[in-house]
Amino acid sequence: MTINNSNTNFTFPTNAWFPVKIHVDLDNTTATLTINSVDVITWPFNQTSEAANGVNQLGSVNFYAGAPDNASGTYYVDDFVFTEVSAANDGSFVFTPNTDITAQYTANSTHTQTIEMSNPGGTPVNYRIVPTYNITPDPTSQGENVLMRYGSANSGIIFGSSFAAAAVGYTSTEIINQHLVGKTLNRIELYLENVDGMVNPKIQIYDMNGILVDGPGEVVYEQNFLPVEGFNAATLTTPYVLDGRDRWFGFYFEQTDATAASDIRPSIICDDAITPDPNGNWCKTSVAWGHLNANPELTYNWAIAGYVDGVAINPWMTIAPTAQGTIAANGSAQANVNIAVGEVGTVLSGKLHIFSTDINNASNVINVNITAINVGIDENNQIAIRVFPNPTSDALHITSENINRVEVYNMAGQCVMNSSYAENEITVNTSHWTPGTYMVKVTAQGASKIEKVIVR
Repeated sequence: MTINNSNTNFTFPTNAWFPVKIHVDLDNTTATLTINSVDVITWPFNQTSEAANGVNQLGSVNFYAGAPDNASGTYYVDDFVFTEVSAANDGSFVFTPNTDITAQYTANSTHTQTIEMSNPGGTPVNYRIVPTYNITPDPTSQGENVLMRYGSANSGIIFGSSFAAAAVGYTSTEIINQHLVGKTLNRIELYLENVDGMVNPKIQIYDMNGILVDGPGEVVYEQNFLPVEGFNAATLTTPYVLDGRDRWFGFYFEQTDATAASDIRPSIICDDAITPDPNGNWCKTSVAWGHLNANPELTYNWAIAGYVDGVAINPWMTIAPTAQGTIAANGSAQANVNIAVGEVGTVLSGKLHIFSTDINNASNVINVNITAINVGIDENNQIAIRVFPNPTSDALHITSENINRVEVYNMAGQCVMNSSYAENEITVNTSHWTPGTYMVKVTAQGASKIEKVIVR
């Protein structure tokens, strides 16, 4: 068994089924391998076969395999079972509102939607809120932004010979901080060596992964391309829109068993950095992503760059006081989503992605759809209206000449009434309204006016 590049040998009975157990202590982050009731090794659970700083994760697969080097013999691994030895006292993440936000807000104003968060569990939980935007990109060139984190292209990194496929990923603070929302990623450049041994090479873009697992997420875009020795430039067939999500871009390839066993294997070029950038050196040869500098001798970043162009939007959602944080056990926190509303008639559409380290509530998406409405008097067509009594409790009387429509919105921007009329006087029953402040919009003779009304 290989852990962090160190081998541990063990014996086992032949021609017989025997139990293999791995006891994982999540509190102390250790794992112990027991074979046929004999403890073989205990190691830090986050270590992988090749690195000291991997990801805590459990997985299993039933398989059958032959012996290496054409030796005789076969073995089977079958019938996996996961058993919780003792109940965990984990943190728990709860938030409200947990429904979509669809509202009409005053044009050219800022509205705040408060998200109340709590942790009724026994250990702290982390959270992160990421606003994203439904965008139709404007491809008008504004001059390319170059996303890169490397100095001079240096030497290639040849992954171990025991893998069938490898991938590398890179992101930038400009993407994470949403400075490029609305622009598109159009081209990826990188340096490669021994490309003749690469099978199925692809440019890939990876989704954000929440906060339970760090690094790149699922593949959301991929494109085959024919690599050449040294410098490569791959233009995306479909430019990829940056909508506010964290995005990684990178390169993927496979290799045959014969290539893996040879002395000349494909490699991806790194830079000459002496300080690794955690955004610039992601890699994997199996399921989990890790950092190149998990090997302390590889303090490099990938020699890869992305080229972005187009018109950026002004992100209209901001999170205050912070978009991420920690909630103590039995604690609570607030996050205010500030929404900047545009001109009358503007329709804003986006999403709030709410992540937490509560494995049972790790990822949520709230759709946000906002329409900017007019709340003033038509200066060219002022109308005389009366709305009384104010404050009120049971009924609201409205008088004006030829009332066409009455709309009522609560302070969350939700429409609680929208009715058509052809009257000069109307009475609205308010006895079932929740006490609070309302905006009453009266349309008459082609003009509109808003009155603020308090219901007790």
